[in-house]
Amino acid sequence: MQYRFFVLVSIFGWFWSACDNTEHNSYDAAAQKKYAEQYCQEQLLDLAQNDTLLAFVKGKNSERVRQTFQKYYEPTALLWQDAGTHSALAAIEQYLAVLSKASEHGLVPEHYAYTLLKESYATMYPPNSPEMVDRLQKMPQFDAQLTASALLFANDMWYGKIAPSGHWEMDTRRRNVAGDLQKAIQSNKIAEFFDSLQPKYPQYARLKTQLQKPEVRDNATTANLVRLNMDRYRMMPDMDSLGSRYVWVNIPEFMLQFVESKDTTASIVVVVGDSKSSTPIVTNRKMQNVVFSPVWNVPTGIAYEEIEYILRNPAVLIVADVDVFVDGKKVDPRDVDWNNTARSRIKMRQRPKATNSMGLVKFPFDNDYGVYLHDTPNKGSFGNRNRAESHGCVRVGNPLLLSQQVLKGSNWTSDGMQRAMYSGKQQFASIPRPVRVNLVYFTASVDSKGNLVTRRDVYGYDSRQLKQL
Repeated sequence: MQYRFFVLVSIFGWFWSACDNTEHNSYDAAAQKKYAEQYCQEQLLDLAQNDTLLAFVKGKNSERVRQTFQKYYEPTALLWQDAGTHSALAAIEQYLAVLSKASEHGLVPEHYAYTLLKESYATMYPPNSPEMVDRLQKMPQFDAQLTASALLFANDMWYGKIAPSGHWEMDTRRRNVAGDLQKAIQSNKIAEFFDSLQPKYPQYARLKTQLQKPEVRDNATTANLVRLNMDRYRMMPDMDSLGSRYVWVNIPEFMLQFVESKDTTASIVVVVGDSKSSTPIVTNRKMQNVVFSPVWNVPTGIAYEEIEYILRNPAVLIVADVDVFVDGKKVDPRDVDWNNTARSRIKMRQRPKATNSMGLVKFPFDNDYGVYLHDTPNKGSFGNRNRAESHGCVRVGNPLLLSQQVLKGSNWTSDGMQRAMYSGKQQFASIPRPVRVNLVYFTASVDSKGNLVTRRDVYGYDSRQLKQL
């Protein structure tokens, strides 16, 4: 405390004495700058521990902001201002200009203390006015507020503002946001930095354009839906990281697109999980192979949903070509004590057949939910408007077409694929070039004619996530 008082007295003693041009002509400007920087750094290190200062820092990125904020001011004094000259860097006006347009990205400027920062800047640095007597005292707090605001805004732009719950796992984009922000401040390239944070997905730009249209902007319900879906793109991994070949299943649309070299080469209707067995949202997952005439290892949960029918007549499993194993040993389902045998001891497997629940082909991919893309013997559901009817897997309306897309470049011919599908013998086909799988959830998009298209919120995510915006 004594050191802080000494520094503060030294600085302000210099300020007042400097007004007398007949004295102190030999004042050491370097020492004055050193004292000013020491004072600011001490103040900033205290502010870094002040929860009140960071009160507006909220949401899923708040902890990331708080940790970075403290590290920012350990090796340096001010970021946005010059302690030695008591002046503002050009980056402040650049940032305020960018922040004023946060609504173009569906974000709210006031969530980042826009009015507070604008008014503080106008008060501390009025145009064509002499320096405030107490400017130096106010510089540390103003600098800290700018940093907290910019860090939060940048992280929300890069990682998204929403923290989804449930079966929702998106690979986040990778970048040293804090480090790049600091470089942008120092080089006066704030606008370029924030522009670079935008997702590169074409739909993001199209939704952004929609948000500027009066008929969308002035309709709160529609505008909020657009804002929400823009944020979902911010949560997606980088578009370039998906690779040159990938599957894109938009769950609310009940459609699958196969994309190769940025062109959609196939569009296929799908059936997704019902509201009780929702299809998980996962991104950038490797497809393992293509399985023709697949065996179906029946998940225990699904098996016991049908336990009522099994108890009535266990022989139904024989008719369905389902093999039953207890403790790894194959048994007659009629000999199993279904009421008193632990579920964990029982495994069931359906043999390859046209009536197999996996259908004639399966497309396994990396995920922790035990779901697949697969064919189905139940073709009638593909004609329904609402196609949320499965136990969580994605049923593919045209599995042969998807097989042709995935295996393009291999030795597999269309005829060979069809023979394998109906062979009744499980066969694995290696994928010649990597394919990534994305199960996504977008309830608003823009069609090729520039029209906004909205879709039913099949799992109720919209209403829950909108509250976070």
